[in-house]
Amino acid sequence: YDVIEECDIDGSKDSSIKNVIPIDIVSILSRFPNIKIIGITGNTAKYYFDKYLLDKVGSFVKVIYLPSSSPANAKMKLEDLVKKYKELFI
Repeated sequence: YDVIEECDIDGSKDSSIKNVIPIDIVSILSRFPNIKIIGITGNTAKYYFDKYLLDKVGSFVKVIYLPSSSPANAKMKLEDLVKKYKELFI
């Protein structure tokens, strides 16, 4: 799932996002009660998750902020990305 259900955006420019409607995370978590960890990838997703959804997940779900999985995120070595993403399985 993405953090944003619907928004206005110019092309794929995250900086142009406006009129955000976030996903209904409460509904998702109620349908899938075994979810214990949520991985948030990238700074834009983190911003909107924190703004709209963080207070709705409760303390029973662990949130892990991850680097972007985009190929454009070439600043991190593959081994560092793997190490960070492994946190989802620990």
